[in-house]
Amino acid sequence: MHVAPHLRGNLAAALATVRSSLGIEVPLDAAIASFVSPAWRGERMGDVAGIPVFHNGMAATPAKATAFLRALPDSSSVLIVGGIPDSSAGPVHASAGEQRLLRETCREITRVAQRVALVGPAAAQIAPLLAEAGAKGVKIGPDLHWATTEALRDLAGVGQIAWVPGFPVDLGDRERFAELVATASRKAGLEWAPADTPAKGEV
Repeated sequence: MHVAPHLRGNLAAALATVRSSLGIEVPLDAAIASFVSPAWRGERMGDVAGIPVFHNGMAATPAKATAFLRALPDSSSVLIVGGIPDSSAGPVHASAGEQRLLRETCREITRVAQRVALVGPAAAQIAPLLAEAGAKGVKIGPDLHWATTEALRDLAGVGQIAWVPGFPVDLGDRERFAELVATASRKAGLEWAPADTPAKGEV
């Protein structure tokens, strides 16, 4: 799997340290090329009408969401954001530090997004922060099914579509995200090319 450019430096430094401490000779480029990141961490699921769709359902914290968003160009994306604001241990992202990070995430969302589909109970927490950051094109809906349909509503000038929740999400949603995008694509009359299938025009 491709390693995102904003992670390559950190990965290279970590591999260099390990290589040095163990006294082994492993070319860094080969090691990085063979690195497989966990599923659903910035994973390109496929293309809708030639536009890449990224599944970053593992970005359950503001810091992880921001790390992904920083690699995206300004005003380039349709984003699906939101999830579950509570856990068995209590509210998530509740500390002052996490709230600062969440505000930073909302500033990055505002920078990169043409439109934002907010879902889940966390939408109520994210919406005012996005408004504070000056975000445009923000809509709130009930679930991921709605969000995938909303994401495909208008793709003119869109560089990528990405699910970057920033909050915990149900495992079932992570597993069915690609299926939901495929279904929404069919209903919208758009071509869906899964990542393991060559896109139109590719060899």
